[in-house]
Amino acid sequence: MPLFLNKRQLEHSLFDQDQLLTENSSLSSTFKALAETWISKPEIVVKENVLYVGQREYAVIDPHSKGNVEYIASDSATTCHIVVFIQPESRVVGLSHFDGCNTEQGVYDLIQQMDLRCGQVAPASTQHSYDVYIFGGFQDTKGYSIKLAKELFRAMHASTRNIHIKVACVFNLNSRYEHGTCYPIYYGVGVNCDSMEIHRVRCENKGPMREVKGARNFIGPKQMMNCYDNSSHEMILHPFSYQHQFQQIDLWLSQSDKFLLKHLSTSPEQEPEDFVPDVRQSLMFIASNPDPSLTIFKENTTLRFRLASGFWQQC
Repeated sequence: MPLFLNKRQLEHSLFDQDQLLTENSSLSSTFKALAETWISKPEIVVKENVLYVGQREYAVIDPHSKGNVEYIASDSATTCHIVVFIQPESRVVGLSHFDGCNTEQGVYDLIQQMDLRCGQVAPASTQHSYDVYIFGGFQDTKGYSIKLAKELFRAMHASTRNIHIKVACVFNLNSRYEHGTCYPIYYGVGVNCDSMEIHRVRCENKGPMREVKGARNFIGPKQMMNCYDNSSHEMILHPFSYQHQFQQIDLWLSQSDKFLLKHLSTSPEQEPEDFVPDVRQSLMFIASNPDPSLTIFKENTTLRFRLASGFWQQC
């Protein structure tokens, strides 16, 4: 099915053009006009009752399955992109944090989960169309951001659903300059599960097992993972095994913060302050848990977490 922008059907060939968002055309002008209504929004801080979606994760939620969740959110995106899907009639929301790994499969899996949940919430409807909001990346010199943006556009265009782009604050449309250095405007995005409003956010609490998820992103499987169970209202962390060893990890742990930032980030100058501490925690986890199936995921068990007094506690 087609991909639409302001009711205009977009051709697949457009997403192979490097000038898609920058050239002086009616299409790029539309992208720019839509983005300008969003870039001036103030950033809010969310802390409690947040379903936090980490890098290379996605989740789908709705008023019937949210439990006590107030926001579904993600942040710390530099060259990564945060994508929000909304089905207005059923009020089902999907949010994902893409980092360039298995983008096409990640979009497909998210839409499949959206279809499933929409079918449960509104079984009388057999065909769903989705509104999509894309945030992330900036005008980075290495080209990571525009590459991922085009991958996302192509993957959505390949979907069997009608998808309507409501905004794409990406690449140059998500860029600001400070003392000659380019930074993203949107690092984080959150959706209020009651009002369905989308906000620019910073998450003070990023959910449980951050160091485990970071280890997975370093040397675990590369596919996008669902992190929420609608039926039980629980966050979930699926078991995984390392795909390879992190060579000389003790040597890495002995390096300075500056060294880790330079060599383990796609955008060292733009990273938030918690990037290096999070990296260290993940490296320490890898060093202490050479086989997480023996120490964390015993008997191949999925870890589950429930909201208690605003924060996620392991079941």
